[in-house]
Amino acid sequence: MKKILLALIFFSCFVLGIGQQVFDKEGIPFNPNTENALIVIDGSPNLFSNQETQLLEKELENFRTTTNIEINLVLIPFLNGFEVDAMAEKIVTNWNYPNSSEDGIILLIKPQGNGTSEKAFIETSPSLKSHIAKNVAKRIIETELEPYFNKQQYYEGVHRSIKALYSISTGELTGDEYISRTNSYTKYLALLPLILAGIFLFFFFKKYQKRNFSSHATPFWSTIWLGGSTSVGSAGGWSEFSSSSGSFSANNNHKTGGGGAGGSW
Repeated sequence: MKKILLALIFFSCFVLGIGQQVFDKEGIPFNPNTENALIVIDGSPNLFSNQETQLLEKELENFRTTTNIEINLVLIPFLNGFEVDAMAEKIVTNWNYPNSSEDGIILLIKPQGNGTSEKAFIETSPSLKSHIAKNVAKRIIETELEPYFNKQQYYEGVHRSIKALYSISTGELTGDEYISRTNSYTKYLALLPLILAGIFLFFFFKKYQKRNFSSHATPFWSTIWLGGSTSVGSAGGWSEFSSSSGSFSANNNHKTGGGGAGGSW
């Protein structure tokens, strides 16, 4: 089945006029042998405008020169039957990555398309594992990348991810400090529905007080109580408000000596 899939991909590349073979027989993209920090494998959707591409190139180059860490953003059109973490591992091995430094980071993104969901993975060299552990990489994708990709704000998601990786790599923040800081952020988000509900009830009550009540008018709190009791026997009331971690599932089964984590949404 995998061979059939690969054959179809190669045929599609030929039909689309892609002049050179992009993937090897195993389904791993060939090393583009480029100095560019932003690598877009042929066939991948163009997520960024020309201006955004230039900005990302500058950000990644600045990351490299100030930290001596080789970092690349890689956009890939197909995973060819691999999980995103396995594809990242294959790229590191086949590309002999990093090439010019002992330390390396790859942010691998498979954009949505061809009936598949978006997937991302942060792969780090073993030397960076103490700084960017799996739970830290996972949190960066969940907090910085996923929310903006869901709104199709691709540049912002990648920019924030690079910024977080930079802060942790340079010691501005430890991994634990980043986790703690983003824990506070997620707690505030969790309280937002309750805050909005409180604001709504406040203004509703103020408006209710201004009304001219008849002697038979039902008191405000009785109205609230009766409204809640009518839903007894169903899943109504607050029980309908259920929390969820969303569809962005993390992949933490990385097998290499380096750190890394990712997800799909």
